[in-house]
Amino acid sequence: MPEASAVSFEADEAVVLAWLLARADVQEAVDLALSGREAEAIPALKRTVEELLASEGKVAEGEKGDVVEPVAVGSTSPSGADIANPGKRSSEEVEEATTGAAGTSPKRRRGSGPARCVCVIVSGLHGCGKSALCNILREVLGGTWLNYDEFVAKQAAGRNLRQAYAAEVRGALVRGLASADQDKNQRLVLVDRVNTLRAHRGDLLQELRRLRWRSRGGRVLLVEFSHPADTYGYGTDGQIAKRFSDAHVSLCIRRISSRGPAHDTLWPSPKLRATVQAVVRSAEAASPDEMAQFDARISMEVAQSPPEMALAVVEEFRALQWFVGLRSADDLRPRIEVAWKAYQRAEQQWRAAAAEMEPEEPRNEWLAQCRRALESEKARDKARVRQADTGDDGPASVPLYWKIDLPEVSKVLEQRGILPANFTPTERPHTTLLYLGGDGSDERTAQKSNLTLEQFRAMREALEALQGEEFEVKMTEIIIEENVVCAMVSLPPIVPCANRYPHVTLGTKPGIPPRYANEVLQEAKEGRTEGITTIPLPAPRPLKGRISLEYSKGAPLATATSDIA
Repeated sequence: MPEASAVSFEADEAVVLAWLLARADVQEAVDLALSGREAEAIPALKRTVEELLASEGKVAEGEKGDVVEPVAVGSTSPSGADIANPGKRSSEEVEEATTGAAGTSPKRRRGSGPARCVCVIVSGLHGCGKSALCNILREVLGGTWLNYDEFVAKQAAGRNLRQAYAAEVRGALVRGLASADQDKNQRLVLVDRVNTLRAHRGDLLQELRRLRWRSRGGRVLLVEFSHPADTYGYGTDGQIAKRFSDAHVSLCIRRISSRGPAHDTLWPSPKLRATVQAVVRSAEAASPDEMAQFDARISMEVAQSPPEMALAVVEEFRALQWFVGLRSADDLRPRIEVAWKAYQRAEQQWRAAAAEMEPEEPRNEWLAQCRRALESEKARDKARVRQADTGDDGPASVPLYWKIDLPEVSKVLEQRGILPANFTPTERPHTTLLYLGGDGSDERTAQKSNLTLEQFRAMREALEALQGEEFEVKMTEIIIEENVVCAMVSLPPIVPCANRYPHVTLGTKPGIPPRYANEVLQEAKEGRTEGITTIPLPAPRPLKGRISLEYSKGAPLATATSDIA
C-alpha cells in the first residue's frame, strides 16, 4: 500500500467507525453483540455493509459477503466508492483528512486522529489538583465529570463501592458514545480518582474493553501528576518508576489543609500526612502492557495552577487532533480563568457553610489535637538537641538507626555448635539500614554515613514510609574472624541501605562491639584473607524481617552507638 494511503487509513479509521455507528442498523447490531448475542449481530452487520456497497454497485467480483475492504474517508459521510477504494484517493484528499485545526499537518502521533469520544483518566495524590482540573475541563469543553470522592459520600453504607463506581463509569461511557455525534458537549468523560493502584486503573480499562471503546471511535488519555523533586526508584510493586517525593507530598498536604472542610472525604487532621503517605507507599506504576491500552499520556507539573493544567490538556488535544475545530488554548484562556474562579468561589462557600454548621466543640477539639501533635513534635526535637549538647542521661529516647529485625537468626543461634564456644550470640539480630546518630544534625549524620544530605533525607523518608512492613531477606554467606562472626544478606531493591555491605552480626567475643563487623567486612572486600574465613551458602537462606526504628532508650549516646552492627 502506498505510504499516503496507509497514513490516511490510520488517520480516518475512527471517523469511519463513528459514521457507521451513527446508523441505527449498525448501532442495533453493536448493541446485540454487547449483550452477548453475537450470533444475531454478525449477520445483521454483514447485511448492512453489503447494502452500503451494493447501493453504489461496488461489490468486488468474487469477494464473499463477509469480506470488507479497508476503509478510507475524506469526509464525515463517505460514499460507497470511498469505502470500496481507499487507495484511489488523491494526495490532496489525504492532506485534508490529516490537517489540524490550524491548517497544517503536524507530525503524526500514536493515538492521533479524530475521536468520537474521549475518556480522560487522571491519576495522582489527594490535593494534587485532579478535581479542579476536571471541573475546568467539564465547564469549558463539556462532558461528564465522575468525581469518586463525591460519589462515595453519597453511597449507602455496606454497598460495594468498587462495583458501584465501575457501573457509574460504564453508564457515563455508554451515554457519551450514544450522544457524542449529536452533541459535541458530551464527547468527554472525566474519571476523577486517585488511581495510583493498578487494580483501580484496571477496573476502568476493563469497562473500556467491554464497551469496545476504541473500535467505536473512542480514545483514552492518561493524565498523571509529578513534581520536579520526584525521582526514579523501586516501589512495593517492584518496578523502577518515578516515585512521589517528600516535596510532592508536602505540597499536596498544604493544599488539603488550606481547603479545610471543602471536600467530601478527606479533611485536615493530625493523621493527614500518614494517610497520604499510605497512598504513596501503595502506589503502583503502570506496566508497559497497561500503558499500551492508553492512546496518549501527559504528565502535569503539580505545582502549576489548575488553569495552566487545563491549558496544557487543551494543547494536547489539539496536538492529537482528537477534536476537530477545537479552539486554541489562547482562545479558551478567558473561559478557563472564569471556570477556575467559579470553582474557587464554590469552595469558599463550602468552607463557610461547613463552619456555620460545625459545632464549636468538635472544631475546638480538632484544633487542640493539632496543637498537641505540634507541641509533642517540638518537645521531641528539643529533647534530642538537649541530650546532644549536654550529655543528659535523662529518660528521653533518641532515634538511633533504622534496621530490619531478623528474629529467625536467634533461633538458629540457639543451636549448639553454631558459634565458637567463647562467642556471645547477638541478642537482637538485625541488619542496620541507616544510622541517624541521635545528635539532631542531618548534615553531620549524612557525612558520617558517606552520604549527601539529599541521599540521607531521601533514605530516611523512604524508611519512614516502610516502617512496620515485612520483607524477605536472603542470607548469602558467612564471614568468620577471630573476634566476630557475621552473615552477608541480600535486601529487596525497595529497601534502602546506607551500609555498603549489608549484613547481620551473629556473635562476637566478649568485649567486642557488633560494629566491629563493619571493619572486618571492609577489609575482606579489600582483599584481606589472613584470619578470615568466607563460607558461601549453597543456596541463599530466606529470612523474614520487619523494618523498625531503634532508639537509645535514654542511654548516653556513646553507650547506645556501641551496639550498632
